[in-house]
Amino acid sequence: MAGKAGTLAALRPDRLLGELFTQPDISKLISEKLHREHPRLHLRKSQWDVLREAIRQDTLLTHWYEQLQQTAATMLAQPTAQYKLVGPRLLYESRAALARISVLAGLYRLDGDLKKADRAREELRAICAFPSWHPPHFLDVAEMTNAAALGYDWIYEVLSEEERRTIRLKIVEFGLRPGLAEYSRGVSWSLPFANNWGQVCAGGLTVGALAIAQDGADDPGGLAPEPAHILALTTEKIRNPMMNYAPDGGWPEGPGYWSYATNYTCYMLSALLSALNTDLDLSEIEGFAQTGDFRVASIGPSGQQFNYADAGAKTGVAPEMLWLGKRFNKPLYITSECSVVSRAQPGIFHLVWSSPHTVDIKSEPLPVDINFKRIDLAYFRSSWTDPNAVFVGFKGGSNKVSHGHLDLGTFVLDAAGERWAIDLGPDDYDLPGYFGAQRWDYYRLRTEGHNTLSIGDDNQITSAKAPLADFKSTAQAGQATVDLTEAYSSWLRSVRRTIVLERQPQTRVVITDTITKGTAQTVRWNMHTSAEVTIQANSATLRLNGKSVRLTAESPKGGKFSTISADPPKPQGQQPNVKNLIMECPINDDRELPFLIRVTFTFQP
Repeated sequence: MAGKAGTLAALRPDRLLGELFTQPDISKLISEKLHREHPRLHLRKSQWDVLREAIRQDTLLTHWYEQLQQTAATMLAQPTAQYKLVGPRLLYESRAALARISVLAGLYRLDGDLKKADRAREELRAICAFPSWHPPHFLDVAEMTNAAALGYDWIYEVLSEEERRTIRLKIVEFGLRPGLAEYSRGVSWSLPFANNWGQVCAGGLTVGALAIAQDGADDPGGLAPEPAHILALTTEKIRNPMMNYAPDGGWPEGPGYWSYATNYTCYMLSALLSALNTDLDLSEIEGFAQTGDFRVASIGPSGQQFNYADAGAKTGVAPEMLWLGKRFNKPLYITSECSVVSRAQPGIFHLVWSSPHTVDIKSEPLPVDINFKRIDLAYFRSSWTDPNAVFVGFKGGSNKVSHGHLDLGTFVLDAAGERWAIDLGPDDYDLPGYFGAQRWDYYRLRTEGHNTLSIGDDNQITSAKAPLADFKSTAQAGQATVDLTEAYSSWLRSVRRTIVLERQPQTRVVITDTITKGTAQTVRWNMHTSAEVTIQANSATLRLNGKSVRLTAESPKGGKFSTISADPPKPQGQQPNVKNLIMECPINDDRELPFLIRVTFTFQP
């Protein structure tokens, strides 16, 4: 590799942070249990041999392997990562480097193609020549450390001693040492119930530490102490964000950030198990064994997920489901992910974390109605086997969660293989103040931009919580009630939204808002849809791809639908194909009697 490698000793400050963090058991564990040979991350050499044979025998794994070969062919011609910030982030380059290194190095381990190993080496050379891996936005560091570690470990035998030394130095200088500094100052992502950053940062740093632990005995500076120091921290601090999984696997940041956080948690646990033969019982943390249920439940028959918070509707691949399925003996997680990958492109970890005879695995579905208690979320469906099934995702929770929107009471709805009630998802993260003072100015994040109640141009109370007050499931129907009172407490005395999916005698969905008036005079019922809308008296017919759904305003008397634009001023995201189907509901009397807004959805057979 170009440039002077330097020595590990030259990187050490006079007083190493390790004095503060040393955990003798971690050092002892590394000394006694570390698998010294490379590869040691995720799969050892003999396990790569087993995977190679499984690919030959399993038709699904063969198909994934062939798809990855096509991906690799494209990557061979791509330029290497550049030190280029987009907004405040190097993250896009970190992810591009990780994708190329993992695919090319992983396929090299399976096919021995030196062209792939050489291209992965070029990527490693490029990222090691960066001035840093950009610690001001620490996700950049975590993902780049993961990339460097995988490349170092998976093509270890084709790297020269100088190249190995350079990569080790950069993992310490650009990855582990900045990580020690972040932990020492008590960053928010290391605290209890931290967001996805806690797992991504701990995961990337752990993989980096395990890749180089006990290597470099011949370096002038000796073995680096940082791997033991960082492992002592990551294996302890990751327990804090993993508390979010309790008690049943639900994830407050939505399905997109569930995948990000859980993917890196599995990177970490998988690497610990392969390198040290233990995950230090991290996989036993409450709720983690069930968290694949959250992923499975969130995907509707349309193939789209309930994309609350800053998540897109498209269901991305999640190879961590294969790891979870194997670790916890949950065939459903494996079959669910295989179904998703059939509509997308596999990644290298779909092979690395696969099971023999994947294509033949059988599984039992989840209940048709399921709720996640701590995050106040419920899902209902008419069937798990009917591609035309009706599906509803219904959200309570808190407006204060990481990546959350002001959307308490919102819902999405699938029927006949289409999504009729949609969530617009996130806007551009680089809009001014998106994660700051202007966050609640943006339509996609505001209350009016969701399928819930709004009052004039006002948002829900930003600190509000909406508990799931009731959940019932029978053969005839699934039902949940969310108490929205706190969200509208500046205007209304009480608000409760109930959604019922009736399965018998016919399938229909009924949404009822029960309101006790305060000061507000008009409440707006909102539902965003990309369907063509026809209004007739107190009903609306939605048509999409030759299918239709009918909405009827059963209450209030005289209730009438209309549509308004869902396009806010630029530069906010535009969605000209989406309209907001609304019903304006004046509350004109002062009686204590509850005011009802009730909308019924009916579906063609």
